[in-house]
Amino acid sequence: MKSVAYVVFIAALVLAPGLLSAHNLGASHEEMVGEYFVDIGYDPASPVEDDRLLLDLNLWDAKKVESIDFSSAWVRIENESGTLLATGVHKAEFGATTVLFRIPEGVTNVDVSVRFERGTDSLAEVKFLIPIGSNDSWYERWSGALYALF
Repeated sequence: MKSVAYVVFIAALVLAPGLLSAHNLGASHEEMVGEYFVDIGYDPASPVEDDRLLLDLNLWDAKKVESIDFSSAWVRIENESGTLLATGVHKAEFGATTVLFRIPEGVTNVDVSVRFERGTDSLAEVKFLIPIGSNDSWYERWSGALYALF
């Protein structure tokens, strides 16, 4: 019985960080800003219009050894037509600090701006571009061709 409990415990230690982070299956934007290392993970790695985009907000020391304690982050997502989302996010007490966003149809790129704050102090700020793919389903791509044949 002890060996089963031990295996479950070890599996939980190995799998838990991955389940709490957007970094496992997605991509990330990493950038040094002053004395901080900003790591914004996003999932999926190749987002498409009319689908979700999960951002995982992380702030580290310069060597990426210790997580920096921030109280909140200001997140802004915009494209050529204007602001799609602007919100403050309180740092999660447990697990990852995330933002979940649905990408509108017709969007081809989004600029993501994130500013990490501790109280009223700004710690680090980044801005980066995420290309957005088309969400053409098989039906949409081939229905016109099939209709034309019959």
